[in-house]
Amino acid sequence: MPPKSGNDPWNDEHTREIIRGMIRMILQNRPTFYTFPALEGVSANRGDRINAKIKQILKKLSEMYPGCEGFVEEEIKNMVKSRGTPSPKSKKTGKTIGTPPPKKRKVKDEADEEPEEED
Repeated sequence: MPPKSGNDPWNDEHTREIIRGMIRMILQNRPTFYTFPALEGVSANRGDRINAKIKQILKKLSEMYPGCEGFVEEEIKNMVKSRGTPSPKSKKTGKTIGTPPPKKRKVKDEADEEPEEED
């Protein structure tokens, strides 16, 4: 099959795909926004206010284009599914809470386990 020429007429599906890609990229790179010096004054509570504002702006952007209205919520759900559920961490130590590590067991040498020969 010959490659496509790339000169197809632009349609709404192409625009929706660009909007979805922009939303996905911005959501994936939110930690970058938390490092902007101009946003230090609003970064309390681990950047929750910045995160909320990013989502608000993205929702307004997606509402400007027909067919893109639920993209922000969809992409957030997709991100949560792909990440999985993280293990809880202790506030004091920062270590993972849950099952303790397996106990170390001594391994016997093979020479010690060989039965003695009887005459």
